[in-house]
Amino acid sequence: MSETTLRNVVFDIGWVLVHLAPTWLLQLLRDHGAEVDQLKQVTSRIDLHEHESGRLDGVGLVSNTVSLLPRRPSAELVAAAWIDMFDPDLRMFSLAERLRSRYRVYLLSNVGDLHWAELRRQFRLSKLGQGVVTSLRRAL
Repeated sequence: MSETTLRNVVFDIGWVLVHLAPTWLLQLLRDHGAEVDQLKQVTSRIDLHEHESGRLDGVGLVSNTVSLLPRRPSAELVAAAWIDMFDPDLRMFSLAERLRSRYRVYLLSNVGDLHWAELRRQFRLSKLGQGVVTSLRRAL
């Protein structure tokens, strides 16, 4: 039996490196007339899949979200709440950083452009891995 050498490690970003904590977004939506308790109640109605594939940009996603509400907040406020929902798993970030010294670390994600820009800014993902595989159609 031949020995296999591990060269690459892949981390999913969502639910591995970061967890979603959409409290602010959900409260904002409730404050503007939406009857929502869970993020899924929102994402199922705003074409999230289209956003995560890159066919709907962040402006379109925010517009879809605002249009759900009887009392419409500003698009800027909804966008800010949309991107402010990451709860990092510091143990997983630490593991990725330690593994980076011995292996090529890659990241995997299905987030759209709004979350991707915030994740890169907030968590310096370009320094964490050698590359990323994403569901977005365009290159990151």
